[in-house]
Amino acid sequence: MLRWFGILVTLIVGIGGFLGLDYNLARKLAISEERPALSFSQYLGDLKVRAVSLVSFSGAGEAATSYTTDLAEMLPVPPEGWTVRASVLEDTDGFLAKNRRDNDPDARKAIEAMVRPVAPNDGEAITLTFEKGSQMVLLRALRHPDSIFTDPKSLSRLTELHTAPAPFLRRDFLRVRGLDVAEENLPEKMRARMFYADVGAQIQIWVLAPKKMSDKELLPFFETLKIDAMNAAVVDQEPGLGDVPVTVVVSALNDTDRAAFEADRAARSAERKVRRAEARAALAETASTEGGTATTPADKDAVSCKKGSDGVKRCKVGG
Repeated sequence: MLRWFGILVTLIVGIGGFLGLDYNLARKLAISEERPALSFSQYLGDLKVRAVSLVSFSGAGEAATSYTTDLAEMLPVPPEGWTVRASVLEDTDGFLAKNRRDNDPDARKAIEAMVRPVAPNDGEAITLTFEKGSQMVLLRALRHPDSIFTDPKSLSRLTELHTAPAPFLRRDFLRVRGLDVAEENLPEKMRARMFYADVGAQIQIWVLAPKKMSDKELLPFFETLKIDAMNAAVVDQEPGLGDVPVTVVVSALNDTDRAAFEADRAARSAERKVRRAEARAALAETASTEGGTATTPADKDAVSCKKGSDGVKRCKVGG
């Protein structure tokens, strides 16, 4: 009995020592890369990902790792010191211009849409407000139904998802576990920063934060996204998306690394466009074979942009 107790104690001490050493190394690596030092709970989350990856590799041929199918469970957990609740319209007040006459109509519409959980037909919509004192961060997530990506009759809707232009010029902000997050270039007088990302065009995520929040302060709202689960929950999956626990803050890159990042992102975007075009072509062919019709708006590929008096570039499709 004492012998087994001694073995158990030795095992616990050994594992504890290993975890402590690995956690310190992970913290030092994050600091050296100018990323926020991991909390122990975040470290354990990353450790779980690595363990799952190892098990999946060693168990080739076995059933794939199962992921949550609940959209709410894929969204970020409240960072330390923050609480979360359902959003209400009043939550957007602090993100609009101080002088209401200075509100850009398109920007105001985008900001107020953050708290309107209008779900696509047969889809899902979630709006959340994270709070810490007087600070608020809003998140809106949509999941479109699989039928849009598999039913030839939905080809027009699929084309809209694939080709609709951004309402504002976007710039690179972050890559988290392979997912690229862009920041919207909102008009100067709006007191907000807005971010956008999508997984397979099927799951779309917007994050709205105070203009004064730094890139570093925003990281916790992206680092706990269950990107692997999102990728598993969409029709157009990208191999490896969400598997590697690496976060890249674009503003922290030097010129050489920034150029490499932009080249890689452009290559990914080009590959994604080809894959999506092939998916639409396959649906159109299926519709033709079945004797049905699958039409897309003729002007969907025509995109025009112009710069307003406030210097903000806006784009629209057609017309």
